[in-house]
Amino acid sequence: MYSSFRTGNSGGKIVFSLEPGIIESGVSLGFVKKALTGYIDGRVRDSTMAHRYRFLWAVQKHVPEVLTDLNRDVLPLFRALHREGSFKELGETGIVVRGKSGGQIAMLCIKWPSSFEADKKGELWFGPTWKSDFLDVALDADRLKFKSAMEKWASTYNLCAEPILEDALSTLCFWIAIPHGDRRVWLPRGCSRTPEEMANVPMLHVEDVWAFEPWPVVKERLDKQIADYKDAIKKYSAQIGFDLDRMRESYEHHEWLALFQCKGMSPKRIREWNQNHNHRQVDSSAISHAIDKVAKKIGLELRSGRRGHGRRR
Repeated sequence: MYSSFRTGNSGGKIVFSLEPGIIESGVSLGFVKKALTGYIDGRVRDSTMAHRYRFLWAVQKHVPEVLTDLNRDVLPLFRALHREGSFKELGETGIVVRGKSGGQIAMLCIKWPSSFEADKKGELWFGPTWKSDFLDVALDADRLKFKSAMEKWASTYNLCAEPILEDALSTLCFWIAIPHGDRRVWLPRGCSRTPEEMANVPMLHVEDVWAFEPWPVVKERLDKQIADYKDAIKKYSAQIGFDLDRMRESYEHHEWLALFQCKGMSPKRIREWNQNHNHRQVDSSAISHAIDKVAKKIGLELRSGRRGHGRRR
């Protein structure tokens, strides 16, 4: 979602500004569903991210209290970390807050450690991250308070995986930039590739000179080069977490994981729920297997126990 921000340099300071068109069109549940669940093939096929986004969509649809609590208990503390007004110190970054018409109504200023690090290395900075700005650095009292609230929220719903906390932080950044926006939707950062990843992608260089041979002989040589190229792509995909396989179009497994992990439902209850909502009978063991598989795919540690239980508050 950070691809929707325009980054500009303003006297050594960085400003994030949502494009007015996004404000005017609004962010609807339908739009977010398409954004979160549309990665099945084509240009964006990072399976780990795609599975996680489908899971987030299932959470917002079937366990809406997750985002309700994020808005009520965490957003005010995150908003309080920012100072409203114009830039005063070198190194501050700003988020432009826009009204319903798309016009600027405020500027929120803050310093982020990750911004300093990116500047020292001469790298682009795409916004704060949970790891770089809250885990790997010393925090003042206000940031510790926010971090504690975020971790309590994540623990309540068994969403303590670092990538999901990154998605939650991205969502908070969007929420403070669009105060009138829909708080029922996740707004994660989206797909991105580092300059290093882009620079090291495998390349195919076909080297062959025809020596007046029958085609099967030439084809054998070319097939060997293509097979080596395919192997290189597979190895690189595994290295960066990119899945070449097309994803199944059903979101059923992600719904089961959301109900199990965040709603505290047992596989038996999910089986009954699935029959009522998806009109399909599935064995409880198959549900457990699917939950394990998707959780492992997105790096989410499953809550303890297989029976349903109430969430910790």
